[in-house]
Amino acid sequence: MGGVVMNLSGSTGLDSTIDYVANIKLPAKATGGVLSNVKANIGGNFSSPKITLDIKEAAKEAATNAINQQLQKHTGSADLNEEFEKQAAKIREEAASAGKKLIAEAQKQRAAMVGKASGALGKLAAEKSGDALVKAAEKQAANLQTEAEKQVEKLRAKLSEQ
Repeated sequence: MGGVVMNLSGSTGLDSTIDYVANIKLPAKATGGVLSNVKANIGGNFSSPKITLDIKEAAKEAATNAINQQLQKHTGSADLNEEFEKQAAKIREEAASAGKKLIAEAQKQRAAMVGKASGALGKLAAEKSGDALVKAAEKQAANLQTEAEKQVEKLRAKLSEQ
């Protein structure tokens, strides 16, 4: 009726008691696309029915749909999980890129130190120092990845709050 679709299920007792659940699908134009489903419980008896709406679930759906509409408006993606995955991938990619650059620079400096060193003892010392520099850069790159994962988890926590 009027674009509203309802699925009603439940039971009627011989003593005139009723116990129904109505799943109501609302047309998008009626709610601006923010709320599309409402659940109603119908209990009591024929002469005094008691109708309750599942407000908590409706509010949760409305909030999620409103957030998705804003995401669509600002990012072109209506899927909150898709947007999260894009952001997580970007954070991880930036950390990996920064780590690779750090390691490459350390390897470059190692090569320069070894190239400038003279004598066997000087070259050995330059290699050892250069190796330590590269290991420190690798450790820092791993720390960048760890920090990126922490940022992703914070983002995931924000998402689950919504």
